[in-house]
Amino acid sequence: MKRWHSQLLWMLTLTILMSLSVGCDQVTFIKRKGPGKVTVIKEKAEAPLIVPPGVIVERYETTINNGSGDNVVVVPGATGDTGNLENPDQIGKARLDLEITADDQRGEITPDSIELSGNAVNEGSYIAWGDYSLVIQKEGYIPVRDKITIKKNKTSLLLKYEMKHKKKIVPIKAKTLIEWDIRSEYENEPIEVPESILLDGVEIEYGQVVKTGSQKIEINHPAHEPVVQQIQIPKVPVHKFEAVLTTLPVAIELEVNYDVEPPVSLGEKKVTLTSQMSGEAVFLNQNTKVKPGAYQLRIEKEGYETIDATKRIYPAVAPYDIKVELQAKPVVVNAQVSFDIAPPAELQAHVISFIPNDGGSRQQIRPGGSIKPGRYSYLVEKPGYKMRGGAKDIFIEPSELPFSIEEEMEALPRRLSFDMKDSEGNLIKPTKVIINNFPVSFEDTFNPGEKYAMTVEFDRYQTVEQNIFITPGSGPYVLKVNLVPK
Repeated sequence: MKRWHSQLLWMLTLTILMSLSVGCDQVTFIKRKGPGKVTVIKEKAEAPLIVPPGVIVERYETTINNGSGDNVVVVPGATGDTGNLENPDQIGKARLDLEITADDQRGEITPDSIELSGNAVNEGSYIAWGDYSLVIQKEGYIPVRDKITIKKNKTSLLLKYEMKHKKKIVPIKAKTLIEWDIRSEYENEPIEVPESILLDGVEIEYGQVVKTGSQKIEINHPAHEPVVQQIQIPKVPVHKFEAVLTTLPVAIELEVNYDVEPPVSLGEKKVTLTSQMSGEAVFLNQNTKVKPGAYQLRIEKEGYETIDATKRIYPAVAPYDIKVELQAKPVVVNAQVSFDIAPPAELQAHVISFIPNDGGSRQQIRPGGSIKPGRYSYLVEKPGYKMRGGAKDIFIEPSELPFSIEEEMEALPRRLSFDMKDSEGNLIKPTKVIINNFPVSFEDTFNPGEKYAMTVEFDRYQTVEQNIFITPGSGPYVLKVNLVPK
């Protein structure tokens, strides 16, 4: 009853909202299944639509004006998160959330602008996965500049920064304008807007009038060493200052996984980063830091395929993540197989069948072949034989050494088949077959490797008596019988 009442209330409210929509700006409601908030997107603002539990909102359009020029929608009902928002535009993207504070006041502040790699964005925007340069600006504060990475499969990213209030610039009566050309040592990239430049402790701006003479200049920029030095500003209309900022080493966060876990006996992996510029190699561990630049990454471990990849490490405050998975090398399988009865030369060589325990496809290899390490059920197979004890479970560990198997094979019993034809090639059926003094049928089987006394009787042909020796093989053992008329 309560649910029916809630849905009725929702339908009545929606009808009222639809009736008030004439002449107002368009508001688009994005489709969302289940209870909770639905984001309302319009041209200049956002407002929440509250959906009652159990209601499925399809895509539709409506408007309502609150009398002050803003379009708003207010619908009674239960609230919830927007985790189930269904919007194709958000595939491969993460929601950008910001928590911006200031050093001179409490609580969060609202920035004037947010840029990612030169493109303006808003808090709550959905940004494609990848690497970006971030600039956050607010009047009266030093801009925030950073390099960020939105990792693959992330659905949201929360960035927290504290903006520093600009120091009051003291007007200086002078006739010299100061300009600068400041670059990063990383590929000599220009730094268009350094985080801060101070002259004798007072922050200055590009093109500002400054006093002449000897002064201390301080340059600060994220991921670079601060520059502090004494400079001489001459009495000229424009003085241009040049500096190259030294990059700070970037921490490397290394995560190496394995498709098949290695045994302890294989020892440690070897990870190196070799600078493409200097050729200097650095061995990586969890505490390694390297200068920004282009590197050749090499990861080696016994029993696994070596990884070689090029990595470009940019100046950044955040660590540089390296996450890889090593693939185990195929392992050679040697099989020592013995037979209770030696097989004839014409029989096919034995093979080893491997069935992965995880349900993968069956694989067959010959002795000396190789197979991917892992957990298997294996069986040695040869026509006319069976492996003693049947299939067995094994775990083939990653290794550079061969994996050995030792098994015994037993010859399988065989039926008898006769090649008995008359002079015209017609098959002749015997009236009786006796082996070791016992009548037999064509369904009876006999063990290979044993001798048998056989008697075959016919109606119109002489009785045949002979000793037979059955060899291992597949299918019936065929005996040729020469017929002599009575």
